[in-house]
Amino acid sequence: MNIDKLTLFLFSVIGISLLFIYIIIGTILGMFFGWVLSITPLGIYVENGLSYLNFNAKGHLIEIGAAVGFVSGFFKGSSSKSD
Repeated sequence: MNIDKLTLFLFSVIGISLLFIYIIIGTILGMFFGWVLSITPLGIYVENGLSYLNFNAKGHLIEIGAAVGFVSGFFKGSSSKSD
């Protein structure tokens, strides 16, 4: 079965495009949940816990959420079921 170069190129472009879309969606979701965390009382505890680890997170939960979302865009889980 011969796969021509155009088909292979199109599948490669689609695959790489989906990877970038997953990364962008992960970053946007991370920013959103960082913002939600920053406006809840739980955000204060997270900031204090991170400052205990010598990490200044006061007012930076949105950026931290975006960074975590960006990194998680590269690591998508997969599940499989064995019989």
